[in-house]
Amino acid sequence: MIDSIIGAFKTALTKPKLWVPALVVGIVNYAIFLLLFEFGIWDFMLYALFLGLVPQTGGAVVGLPFEIYAMYSTGVNAIIALAAVVFVTTVFMQFFYGDYVRQMAGGKASFGSAFSYGLSSLKKIFGLFLFFFVITILAGIVMWLAMLFAASAGIVGDIVIVIVGLLMIYIGLKLLFTVTAIAIDRLTLKEGLKKSWEFSNRFLLRIIVLIIVGGSISYLITSVGVEVADLLGIDIVFIVVFIIFWLFAAAFSNLLLPFYYMRKEHGASFSR
Repeated sequence: MIDSIIGAFKTALTKPKLWVPALVVGIVNYAIFLLLFEFGIWDFMLYALFLGLVPQTGGAVVGLPFEIYAMYSTGVNAIIALAAVVFVTTVFMQFFYGDYVRQMAGGKASFGSAFSYGLSSLKKIFGLFLFFFVITILAGIVMWLAMLFAASAGIVGDIVIVIVGLLMIYIGLKLLFTVTAIAIDRLTLKEGLKKSWEFSNRFLLRIIVLIIVGGSISYLITSVGVEVADLLGIDIVFIVVFIIFWLFAAAFSNLLLPFYYMRKEHGASFSR
């Protein structure tokens, strides 16, 4: 695990060109956010989330999500569209980094080849979006029903909420390497899900530690970036320095899973 962390960190640090996908994805997502912000996102955030202006259902809270959707349909649709763009662009980025690390294991990696592979995988990426969108909806329904039960079940309801939450985290961990496996091993969605489930079975505790350590390092990198940029005290310089550190953290985070997967599943050493 340590060698995967070091390998991802070193690669992200010494190959700044690998920051480009994160930069492109960040720009695209921000542009889409600004575009959709005018189509109801702000109204939904302000009135529904901050001010709590939601429909009165007369106690029939089961239908509350549907009432909220009817009241703020434009904003909710805009948020769904934004989430779709963020998911697709993020998974594209994971395909790029996965293929780049696969090439590195062979001795030589091509930025252009990895980028082209990501573009050629858009059909798979959209398939992944549809699958995880349905999974997210189902998970939301289950959690909503658990919360309704907990509201009237006292301590038993609290236990149910904890169990459902832990179950969702467990499933998320089991599916964590789906995209990585598909990108590296050229698998179908079904094969990728199976591979991720089996891979996580073998290394579940190590994967949890990997996520915690990797996430902490990414947070530390961005925090250092904020501190360094703040010391400079000039607005434009602050933004540039922060973006540089953020891109470094993004590249490291996206390289970490492919490095770990290649080492554990394929025995790659990256010694060349």
